[in-house]
Order: sequence, then structure tokens, then C-alpha cells
Amino acid sequence: MKAGICPAGRRHVLGVLAAMVSFSAAPDGSAGARAEGILDAACTPGSKFIVKDYADRPANTQPRGHDMAAYVKAKNAAGVDTEYMLLVWAVDSGKPGGGFAFYSWDNPGVWSAPVERFTYQASQLREAHSTPLTNMVGGRWSTFVAEATTGFSVYDLSSAAAPLLKKNFLIAGPANGGKGSAALCGASCGTSYDAGPRDYSLGGVWYISVQAPYIFVGQTDNGLNIFKFTDPNDASKIAWVKRLDASWFGHRVNSVWAMGNLLVAAASEAVYGVDVLDIGNPENPVKLHHYDLTTPTVTRNAYSWTLNGTHLYEAMKPKTGLNKNGLGVYSLNPADLSLSWQGQYVGTCSSGGYTAIQDGFAHIGLSSCYQKVDLATLKAVTPRSPPYSIGITGADNDFVTPFGSAVFLGNDHNSEPGSAVLCHQAAADTRPPAVNGQMPRSGATGAKVTTGVGVSFTDNLKEWTISSASLPVRRQGSSTAVPGYYSYQLNIVNFRPVTPFDAGTTYQVAITAGVQDLAGNGATPYTGSFTTASAVSQARFDDPDHTAWSVTDNLQEGDPAYGDSPATIAGVPDLLRGRTWIRPASGSRTVAADAPVVDLELAESAGLYVCADTRGPLPAWLDGWTDSGLTLSLADGAASWPMACYSRTFPAGPVSLGGAGGAPSQYVVALGPPTGAGRAFAQAAQHGGSLTR
Repeated sequence: MKAGICPAGRRHVLGVLAAMVSFSAAPDGSAGARAEGILDAACTPGSKFIVKDYADRPANTQPRGHDMAAYVKAKNAAGVDTEYMLLVWAVDSGKPGGGFAFYSWDNPGVWSAPVERFTYQASQLREAHSTPLTNMVGGRWSTFVAEATTGFSVYDLSSAAAPLLKKNFLIAGPANGGKGSAALCGASCGTSYDAGPRDYSLGGVWYISVQAPYIFVGQTDNGLNIFKFTDPNDASKIAWVKRLDASWFGHRVNSVWAMGNLLVAAASEAVYGVDVLDIGNPENPVKLHHYDLTTPTVTRNAYSWTLNGTHLYEAMKPKTGLNKNGLGVYSLNPADLSLSWQGQYVGTCSSGGYTAIQDGFAHIGLSSCYQKVDLATLKAVTPRSPPYSIGITGADNDFVTPFGSAVFLGNDHNSEPGSAVLCHQAAADTRPPAVNGQMPRSGATGAKVTTGVGVSFTDNLKEWTISSASLPVRRQGSSTAVPGYYSYQLNIVNFRPVTPFDAGTTYQVAITAGVQDLAGNGATPYTGSFTTASAVSQARFDDPDHTAWSVTDNLQEGDPAYGDSPATIAGVPDLLRGRTWIRPASGSRTVAADAPVVDLELAESAGLYVCADTRGPLPAWLDGWTDSGLTLSLADGAASWPMACYSRTFPAGPVSLGGAGGAPSQYVVALGPPTGAGRAFAQAAQHGGSLTR
């Protein structure tokens, strides 16, 4: 052990890690050596550096290797925040004997070898097909969820010098989603499995996608398991939510990708099946589309699947009469989330392994080599003969993680250790990352209030640059970000609010240049939106002389205030921005207060805000409503006037509001969150009239 690392101190700091993880300092220098950051430099394409951190740790009796790389920001031994490349290494085929290491570059702007700073043995870890992180706990991007031989392991990576194993969750038994657990099944349930040291079948944990607080686990023949962080202050507190049996899908579940209200669950290795799910309610997924060998859109023989933007990519293994090896591309229709086949790049070398996307190119591991493919032409831009590779005899070039001008090639398994950092383009990366997909799609309406929001980018990101300041989700027109949790996995950011979104509300998803890719390029600014389903399931308006009434989304300044008048909304209180509202007919102001004019059917509890003209007497039926202190302003030409907003909470069911009783102007109704206001008068009655929503 190097100087500066105290064994006793290490055991004290690592706490629960001590039983499962052993630590060693970097072989290049003291543990306190300061890391400078992540490489992005001009280089000669094809040049490379070999990484061998897992050699003989412990004695190398089984082929082991690296998988997908992650990039994290953590404190070094001196307590300085430092950017690292995180490499997980493991024994092939899901067997125990893994670990992980932190690397960085002393001078990231110069093409140079990575320096190993810290390494740990973690015998329970298996191959890292995915590397999800979340900032749910304490707002820090330090919670890492890793595949394990018997479930999954949750680490706190706040310190690279002293990572903490918070929970080694065992997927075992009926109470934790394992053997004998209840499940949503097909015609009949298949065999259930505990997680174990398996490869791509029989309950092995193949892939993890995190949309905190939810954890989606592709557990091969055990189907899809859903878990949940239950305490935002303690990553060790996790509960099992639900299992979707393999029979429900019609195939085992290997690759799993969550992006907002979308989840893709797909099979691998000569098992054919892809399912597209709606996870707008993550505890009750809904199957939208199923694809296999018999469907119009045929699935090919994939080893892995990658979701990015509006496309699903498969690393293909050759199958006689079906497909050759290489890269397969499916487009994803943002409107109905259906898939359609786009084409294939036929690779050289051998079978497809894994794929990652960067700036319009697909990086694909093809077992005996690596290739970079232009997605616009589906042609390789790296040499096909001889191709780039790790260059070690027998190395399995399956895993690819691009970062800047380099790509990390993970040698999946080989008795001779060694992975590579390889130059894939001559110039340093100066291209800003851009949004290439949003779920719910931008402009979508009717989104579930329980949905998450997913945003896909053209490049791998520094997830620690993602926050409510750089990527806020907020009500349209409001400057206040909705509190929530962010998660990240290979180009995809997921956001989920602490509490469900409000019904009938338009939300804005904003991307600023504060979001950075791994080369430090700020993102191209982007603004998208989506609207949640309104609490109003039906609306009837009972003024046959003035019929220009409607239920409208997204209340904002500048909206026409009435359906039959030039008056406009001049000012909206922040609480009501982006809400569903009722645009009335101005002429209905003459309807008597005791004559029901608005009949609503609420699908759920909602707050009604009746904004009335106080220049005249208020209608008697508003007696007992709470003065919210909010003011909606209207204008007509040079004239403007305030409308005081009175609030009342209604349960799901019918609600009827009376007329304005001859007020100077017709009241306007907005729907917002339940207000908790006290007694109010509102008739609940059925009336004839036009159905507008």
C-alpha cells in the first residue's frame, strides 16, 4: 500500500464497504496525487493507451475485463473535487470477482495516458452493461447503481478516495422480486428466479435504468423488476415495487432504457423481442407495442440495444436468413412510440457488442474490432481493413464509451488483461451537445401527472453539470423550477418531480449552456413543453345566447380573455401560469348569479380559481370562497382592470358555477392545485349544453 494511505483509517472511512471491498492506492504515485480532469485533446486517429487495472486483483484465474465507462465528479484524497473516468471490471458471464477504479489525466488538453488514482475490489459486482447515476440523495451526483451478481449495489461516490457501499440489494425471495414473487404475467406465469451469477438468462441482472426514485432492472428470464428509493436522504432505503414476468413480454428482458414516460425492454442473444412501454405511471407500466419475428417491424438478432433521441440502435449478431453483424437502426415515432426499421451498417470483424452515440456517429464494438459509423450515411468513417482495435490477441472489443476525441474500448473478457483509450478523431471535440429527443414529446398533451421527463442528447454529458439551474423543468411562464430528482445514463437525462405534476398544466423543459458534454462544451439552448391531463373531463356551458366558451390549456399573458371580445390577459399570477383555464364568452356577464352557467366534471380533486371583476358586486355564490390574494389582469385597448381570484377546492365529481350577475366583466376560471380553502357554495347539477372537452 502506498504512503499516505492508512489501513486503519481506510477501514474507518469505508464503513460498510470494508466487508466487501478492498482498497489499493494508484501504482503511479501517492493517493493524494491531484487529478486534473478528463481527456479531450488533438490526437492521431487510431493511437491508443492500454489500461490494465484489473490484472491479478485477486490472482487472475478467470478472464476478466472492463465494460461501459462512467464519468464522475468526486473528491480526491485531499478533498478536492476532481473529474474522473470510472471503470468497472468484472469476471465474464455474470460471475463474481469484480471491482472498480478511478482514472484521470494530469493534463487533459494533451493526448496522454490516463492515470489510475484509486482502485477497489468489490467481489459482488458483475459486468457493467449500464452505469446510471442520480442526484436524488442530497442533490449530489454521487449515487451510483451497479449490476451485481445477486442483485444491484448502490454506492455513494462523493469521495473517490473513500467510496461507500450504501446497499447491496439482494433480489431474492418473494418479498424482493425474486423466486416466488408475485408478478404481472401473460397467459400463465413463467418460472421466477432469484438474481444469481448468470449471463444473459436465468435471472441474471443484465441492465439497470434509473429514473429516481425508480430503479428498473432487466433481470433476463425473471422479467422486469421495479424498485424504488424510499428516502431522499438515505440511498440504502430501497423497496421492491413490482415485477413484470417474462411471460408478460413474451421474451426475457435484457436491455432496459427509461426516458420520461417511455421504457424500452428488449431481449438479446438469439431471443427476439422488443416491447415499448408507457411508464407515465411507473408503478403500473402499460404495454404500447410489441415486436418480434412475426410482427410487421421485425426484430433482428441483437446482442444489445441503445436508445438515443428518436432512434433505437441494436448491436447485431449474424443470423442466417435474417441479418448480418453490425449496427441496426430503428426510428421511434414520438407521437405513438412505434418503431420502424431504417437500415443496417454491415460491420467487418465479428459479432456486435454494444453501441454508443456521439455527435451524429455511432460507436460500435464488434468483438474483434471497433468501428465508428456516420448515422447520416450508415457508412464507417474509421478504417474497415485493418480496423481499429485494442490490439491484444483475443481481446473482446465489445464495450464502447466515447468521450471527446477519444473512446474507451472495454475488453469484455480475456485471459490477458487490457482495455484501451483510443483516438477516434484528430481534433479535440468542440461540438456542443444538442437535444435530439424529449419524452413526453415536446408539445404533448394529456401527460399523466405521475410521468417523468426524459431528455436525450447527441453526446455523453458531465452529469454533475445538470441541475435545476441548467436544466429546469417549470410551469410555462414561471421562473421557478419544479423540485425534483435528476438521473443520468449515457446521453439520457431523466427528471422526476418530488411530488406529481399538477393536472391541466403546461410545463417547460429548458436546456442552457450550463449543461456540458465530457469535453466541456456547453449545450445548445433548447426549450420544449408538455401539458398534463386536465382535471376537467367534461365541461358544459349553459348560455345559449353566448356560446363562445372553451376549456383552454396554458394560461399566459397575451391570450384572448374572451371568446367574443378583443380583451386580452394582461397579467397572470405566477401560481396560475401554464394552467388549464376556461375562456368565457364576454356576453355571459349578464347571466343571473343564481342561474348555473358552468358545469364541470372533475376527474380528480382540483382547485378552482374564479377571477372576478371587483368593480361591481360579487355574485352571491362566491360567498365563502377564499380570497387567494392573487390578481388576474385584463386589458382592452388602453383600458385595463384587475380581477381578484377566489379559490375553492373541489373533490372529483360534478361542479356547477352560477352566472356573473351583471358584473362589469365576465369572470374567468383557472384550475390549479387543490387549495385547501374552506366552505364554498357551488351547485353540483347536470345541465344540457355543448360538450367542449
